Amino acid sequence: MKNIRLIGSIFSHNNKCFQTTEYFNYRPLGQINNILEIFNQHNVDEIIINNRTDGKLENSLLLLKKIKESRVYTPIVYSGGINNANDVQTILKFGIDRIAINSSLWKPNKLPSIINAIGKQGVIAVLPFRFRNNEPEFFYSRKRIFKKLDLKFIDFLKGLEIEILLIDTFCDGKEKGFNLKVLNLFSNSQLILQGGILNPFLKLEQKVKKDVVAISIENRLLDRK
Repeated sequence: MKNIRLIGSIFSHNNKCFQTTEYFNYRPLGQINNILEIFNQHNVDEIIINNRTDGKLENSLLLLKKIKESRVYTPIVYSGGINNANDVQTILKFGIDRIAINSSLWKPNKLPSIINAIGKQGVIAVLPFRFRNNEPEFFYSRKRIFKKLDLKFIDFLKGLEIEILLIDTFCDGKEKGFNLKVLNLFSNSQLILQGGILNPFLKLEQKVKKDVVAISIENRLLDRK
């Protein structure tokens, strides 16, 4: 069986870190350097930092500086305010290894330059989702809304050949509950799963597991008990 990467997930806002429940409920955690060190002690394969911004990268420079100064050598993925190739180049100067994007996914004309600035292996598409009336809806961070994706758009995302992070917002911060039905839309993709995924992952059929490259854990790895 192939190796499944373990990713530690951090949510940040206004240069502070928070523990999330159901994606939109926040509890203060502390300084980014301390949280990075905890994940580092767990020997995770990567750490992804989801930094909520107003869409402007310059408002994240203090956080990026703190990340660089943390001296944690686990590979870091950064998400937040990435709008163009120049933003990517700025982020890389702070020792960031990969980027993750959400709002830029809805701007297909800008995507090629963003991806080319770092390469396909360096980009993750972030798709928080929920099921409403038994239909999946996906979170568009720029407008703070959920919206349905048509099959043409999903095929477009899959055609980018980048990893896709699927976050179950209802189960974020929980041990179980990840809605596996969403995987039906993303067959033959490189998937990262987050939000109540540990128990459901063990029950996945082998033909579905082949699409999963990583599991992202948001809160449980931060429990010092």
